Amino acid sequence: MKKNININDLNFATWLAITSVEFNSHEANAEVVDYLDKFRTMGYNVYMSGTHRYNDSELRIIERIVTWTAQIIYAEDLMQKELQFFGKDADPDMYFGQIEDAENGLLKCRKQFPDFLKCFTEEDNTIFLRCSPYFIFEERLMYKTGFILPEAKYSIEIAE
Repeated sequence: MKKNININDLNFATWLAITSVEFNSHEANAEVVDYLDKFRTMGYNVYMSGTHRYNDSELRIIERIVTWTAQIIYAEDLMQKELQFFGKDADPDMYFGQIEDAENGLLKCRKQFPDFLKCFTEEDNTIFLRCSPYFIFEERLMYKTGFILPEAKYSIEIAE
């Protein structure tokens, strides 16, 4: 028997993707993309939306995710610079600790908010990806959902 999917299934899969240690990568999360494809085959349109925004308590959760993600990005960048500058004399151990702390922070965030962040809303046979004022979060979210991928030229449909 085929399970009917709903918006909460999509939001939960997205929550798992954005609180995973792979959130920093530019790869789509297969489960999230699969849910979006299922909605599309059911006749739904999927858009980015400038009008569906997060409330203050949701933004505090996003700020935590952005902080941990930015720490991973910055530590990885510094690690690469040190490796390039010092070569075999580089000591990137300090950066591994910072990355590990950030990854643990993402997992802690997942545990602290089991009701999950609702990144998508549904209305009138349309699924909207809510807009965030934080570029890092929104960019990573678009990668995870398959809205944009670095090796492909996808166009993002933005709802008016």
